[in-house]
Amino acid sequence: MRYLVLFVAIVAGISLTGCGDKDPFNRQAVSGTVTMDGKPIPLGNIEFVPSEKQSTSLTLEIKDGKFAADKKNGLAPGKYVVRIQGFDGPMPLSGDVPGETKGPLPKSIVPDKYGSRSTETAVIKDGETNEVTFTLVK
Repeated sequence: MRYLVLFVAIVAGISLTGCGDKDPFNRQAVSGTVTMDGKPIPLGNIEFVPSEKQSTSLTLEIKDGKFAADKKNGLAPGKYVVRIQGFDGPMPLSGDVPGETKGPLPKSIVPDKYGSRSTETAVIKDGETNEVTFTLVK
């Protein structure tokens, strides 16, 4: 009987406090587009690196110039440095021998000034639609 009372007390406590769905980072959804010389980047990735004291960072796939993350997987509000890589096509399939590929490797189409040396930034705001657009030029 003591165990039943203890069990009921635990279940009641969990019900009153919730199941921990509250996000401690206050993540926000983020989406946007990336173009290079006016054309959508076919494939690539975009990385958001905290430039303030945010506790989140994020790397997303770019496909046909678009990227997106929902609120659950998004970013904490704040300013981020943005690094972008883009390619003219997909990675080729692996060959029969380790390290061998079937087809040519894709060509990078984004200058390094948008990669590791990037000065591009994005500001993620609390409770707003965080759509960001990056218009890159060679």
